Amino acid sequence: MATSLQQRIFNFLKARPMKKINGGELEELAQSVGYKASNSSRRCRELAERGAIKREVIKGSVWYWYEPSMPVKQRETPLTATKTLTMAV
Repeated sequence: MATSLQQRIFNFLKARPMKKINGGELEELAQSVGYKASNSSRRCRELAERGAIKREVIKGSVWYWYEPSMPVKQRETPLTATKTLTMAV
């Protein structure tokens, strides 16, 4: 099974704990594996909303980073309310 873009982004940030990565760099990561840049932005926002990563806007640029030991909120999948999606931490 192929690794999802969201999981790729999470793994990329987790491998660089506490290092702020510009959203543009994550867009390049997405494009390098065949996704649109806008898809990367959406997946980053979703990860930040769930608490899996941190997000900050500085002078119009969006920065993302992973902080070790961050609790991750589970979210319901769109298909069923009984299953949940969690990120591997």
